[in-house]
Amino acid sequence: EDYSLAARLLAQWGLQRATDTPPFANVSTFVEPNTGYSIDLFGLRRDPMRQRVEGGAWLYGKPPSHQRLLLLPWLELQSRDSRSGVVWWPSDADALLRACYGDWRTRRAEWDSLVSNLAVAEINLSWHCWARKSLVDRWLAGDLPRTRRLVDQVLARAGDDAQLLAWRDALDAGPGAARPAT
Repeated sequence: EDYSLAARLLAQWGLQRATDTPPFANVSTFVEPNTGYSIDLFGLRRDPMRQRVEGGAWLYGKPPSHQRLLLLPWLELQSRDSRSGVVWWPSDADALLRACYGDWRTRRAEWDSLVSNLAVAEINLSWHCWARKSLVDRWLAGDLPRTRRLVDQVLARAGDDAQLLAWRDALDAGPGAARPAT
């Protein structure tokens, strides 16, 4: 339960803290220098009075509209034996997965970790920015069918938004007409 200790341990084990990450108070990325593999470390805040866990990505010095707060169900950790030794695991991992994904056993082709997560506490400025960035990235990559499916998901969560509706119409008009409006 000690985020700072976890970060120090990763550094002691030879992982290097990435320097090109946003200034989050509870998220760090560590890179293994020999392979380039990375580990994202997310700090969680347990709230025993409300029987929930808060997570997300919290930017230093920014207002609530800029924060990505996740509200997760209360969880206890239990030790489990694994091939690599003892690991800590949520006692009810299914409840945690349901909070984020809904029916997590059914594949959702357009699930986006920053946009689709059901545990997001508020559809705020931060969420809208991530949603538009995800849409534009997919659109500019030329994956129009996937972009079209994601725009439906964003509209379902954000409500009718004139710009998003125009993007949907442009996507429906076909590849020759489909360009993100600025």
